Amino acid sequence: MINQLIRKGTALSLVLILGLGLFPTLSYANNGNGKEKGHNEGERQSQRLNNPGHHDSDRKDERNANKSCRKAFKNLFKSRNLGNNNVNFYIECLRSVGFEATFTGQISSTTPDTTAPIITNLSTAPATTTAIITWHTNEKSDSTIFWGTSPGVDINSSSTPSASESAKIKNHEITITSLTASTTYYLIARSRDNTGNTGASSEISFHTTVTIPVPADTIAPNITNIATQVGSTTMQVSWNTDEPATSKIFYSTSSDLDINATSTSFIENLTLTLSHLISLVGLLPQTVYHLIIRSVDGSGNAATTPLLTATTTSI
Repeated sequence: MINQLIRKGTALSLVLILGLGLFPTLSYANNGNGKEKGHNEGERQSQRLNNPGHHDSDRKDERNANKSCRKAFKNLFKSRNLGNNNVNFYIECLRSVGFEATFTGQISSTTPDTTAPIITNLSTAPATTTAIITWHTNEKSDSTIFWGTSPGVDINSSSTPSASESAKIKNHEITITSLTASTTYYLIARSRDNTGNTGASSEISFHTTVTIPVPADTIAPNITNIATQVGSTTMQVSWNTDEPATSKIFYSTSSDLDINATSTSFIENLTLTLSHLISLVGLLPQTVYHLIIRSVDGSGNAATTPLLTATTTSI
């Protein structure tokens, strides 16, 4: 709205500057500057003397130019666009009188756009379960792709999978997801321009890649660097594993330590880590404790140490 007011105000100011006599006195826009106009006027006078028919043609050209200028000027005051073809107000009305500024008006097109976008360079970049589709159009248009696992993709069927982007562009890219690995797909790209003209590509195919299975982990973690730090009623046990794993210590004052018994005391941390530390509290002073360390990796492989012993200090 602000831009329209500025444009209208500027046009009115120009009319006042020119004494409201702009349009009747305009000559054809291609006349150039004042010096060139004088020279051209002399030539036209000579031509009018020698060729009266040419004089009538000049007057007709000037009337047509003034008519085009008036249309462009009037359109500066219209509240909406009437078409996609721009009429340059500067070229039509102002260049011939020496004003070097551009004001754009619009008039309805007498030759509507009926040409569909031309799709070229359609290509695919498939992966295991995705594919990137790219193509180019000779005019700005939207992007839609249709695909299926059988040839003869029906772009008019609502059941045909599709993906769209509404932005009007020339270089198009759409990514398809949730595809099946090692599968052949058939594809058609479609683009629609601003006036609704629709262009579609021929059908092409692509093949998703094969899923490479990851070997199953069957190796248990390797427990190393076991160390204990004891107090009178506490004990800290640390160790390392060669892969991320959980931390667990079973402990008892009995040497007959059964890690499968529900009555056996333990402390556990389920975080997968390479550096492990477990603290035991509420122990008896000057007492021998029997310990077993256990770590389990993300695949469920468990490593268990032999029976260990540590003695708390006196109070």
